[in-house]
Amino acid sequence: MTGASNMSVDLPSNYPISGPRLETRIKKVLAENLNNSSRTFVDSIFQYFQSAGRLTERQLEAFQQIESRYSPHEKQKFSEWVREYNSTYRADSSIIASYYIKAGYFVSLAGKIQEDDSFVPNRKDFLRMYNNKFAQKVLIATRSEPKFAVGDMAQLRATVGKSWQDGHLQKLKLRKCFVLENDLPVVNAVGGAKRYRILPMGSPEPLEIDERFLMKPNKRGRNS
Repeated sequence: MTGASNMSVDLPSNYPISGPRLETRIKKVLAENLNNSSRTFVDSIFQYFQSAGRLTERQLEAFQQIESRYSPHEKQKFSEWVREYNSTYRADSSIIASYYIKAGYFVSLAGKIQEDDSFVPNRKDFLRMYNNKFAQKVLIATRSEPKFAVGDMAQLRATVGKSWQDGHLQKLKLRKCFVLENDLPVVNAVGGAKRYRILPMGSPEPLEIDERFLMKPNKRGRNS
């Protein structure tokens, strides 16, 4: 969880927006073992506080969310989540973050996961992203055994190039090709989405393609 979270916070009426008490609290949080994203945020509001002598309500709400993690009870809960995240989810989080950044969803959270190796997301926010059906399809495709090994000859199916996204590939249907890589990041949350880099015969440039568009060569296969 970072200071940029959208969670709403009910602030008590006597919660200070300015004053030495708030300055002390900000310094206390800065003394904690913050992740890079949280430290950057708290540093920025501390600089603002030193310049303006106060925080905005939105800054204060975001700060309180970070500050609340450092009560003894919340520290224990967060410590347990960090262990769970690192042991169970961290490797998968990078995979789904890469997918979501390209897909245009959960972009803020996915970006923080990719940019900051020390970042541990808020548990609720992360599990909402992780348990999404699209994320699960991406993970299944990533973990699946490739049907074609590096160096194998394959053939592009007749169905390639029928969607508007890859219409430019229609000219390559039934073209034989060589498999250069078979473990590229998955970009489509569909069946058969394992991602390959191939070199079609007669083509000077390799291209990326989903496994669903590849088949074993047959007599209909073209060399060019």
